[in-house]
Amino acid sequence: NMKETTSVPINWESSGYSVLKNLNATILGVLCEFIDNSIQSYKNKKEEIKKYENDYKLKIEITKDNNDEWEIRDNAGGIDYENFQRALKPANRPDNTKGLNEFGLGMKYAAVWISNEWELVSTAIGEDVERTVIFNYKDVVTKNLYELPKKTRKVRKDEHYTIVRLRKLEKERVHGFKWATCEKKIASIYRNFIRPHNDFFSTWKEDEIDLIIDHKKVLWEEYGFLNAVPFSSKNKPVLGENEVEWKFKFDWQEMDMEEEGIIDNKVIKENTKIEVSGFVGILPNMIAGKHGFTLYRRGRMVEGIDNKIFPTEISGNQASSAQYRLLYGEIHFKNVDISFDKTKLTINRSLRNHIFQTISLMVKKFGPNRKYDLIRQTNNYRFGYKEEKAVDAIEKVLERTNKKSRTLDNELIEKNASKIKFSEQ
Repeated sequence: NMKETTSVPINWESSGYSVLKNLNATILGVLCEFIDNSIQSYKNKKEEIKKYENDYKLKIEITKDNNDEWEIRDNAGGIDYENFQRALKPANRPDNTKGLNEFGLGMKYAAVWISNEWELVSTAIGEDVERTVIFNYKDVVTKNLYELPKKTRKVRKDEHYTIVRLRKLEKERVHGFKWATCEKKIASIYRNFIRPHNDFFSTWKEDEIDLIIDHKKVLWEEYGFLNAVPFSSKNKPVLGENEVEWKFKFDWQEMDMEEEGIIDNKVIKENTKIEVSGFVGILPNMIAGKHGFTLYRRGRMVEGIDNKIFPTEISGNQASSAQYRLLYGEIHFKNVDISFDKTKLTINRSLRNHIFQTISLMVKKFGPNRKYDLIRQTNNYRFGYKEEKAVDAIEKVLERTNKKSRTLDNELIEKNASKIKFSEQ
């Protein structure tokens, strides 16, 4: 490549890197930045990669050598010459800001925050050069460096990968870090990229990838849904009804969003349309940590990672209620911005309330002839109700009352079964 240079510009004042070093970040957030970059690199170049590999699948590996060195490796599209030249320039936004690495600062801030030396190695599909640069935080800050030396070597044009090696890790930040908990959260955040095929979730399913942490494939297991006969508002099963799988899915629909800004000391209002889709379901049993809602954009979870969302319009306002403890779901968004740390959707409270209220109205009338009320079912269903248990209980009652007949017609079974509450506890 006649344009190939021997250095990489970093073009930022040393004080700027000090800011990155002291951001209010988390290790989970840092790892997600690298995963986001890999996924977006794959999305940008997947058609070109598939010209070389018909059965190609994105693979992202995170490995750790205790707390001495961490490595993130992928087989995505790689960083080409032009993007490598600006890869270490903070706040240099990518050409495509509609992906998962829209701010152009993720990899830089993540690496600087968690390590004091990091190495970037990459070759892009279609190019025959592997490029390597090492960023030493102390040297950059104390010497106020504006460029770093770059090493190159020849590779095949069909090779494509990026490797980030994090060294001299911030001991106070990585000490005692719970990898097992982190793996579960990463599985939850990227469930749309790793979840098994299921028609119900196909609306939000992304291209399937292999996500591997410390040589172990990260898996996602669905929570499932309650299967039960409908219950009436009087806490009784509705006679003659078959079991229902209690889940409700709503397709993409547009909603208006009004945003305010100030230009030349004037308040400017702008109307935009956002798209919303998702589902609400009843858990098959009360499992701590699985109830509540999670919010997504571009396939990736944004809110609900550490603390689930419990909209009062759907979950109610009593944490001890069945409605609060059994309802869960996912709500997916398009045409919505997020905060810099990717932990918050930029949707104002009034619009959020409107969205949740709209969903709550939908789940109260669904199924054939719109006769099912998912929220009422949650509040009135009693776990452990089984018709065979009802028969057994009735027979025992008859024994205690010295009735000899053991023959119970169906009408008597149904009538008495609806009056008895059972518990599996």
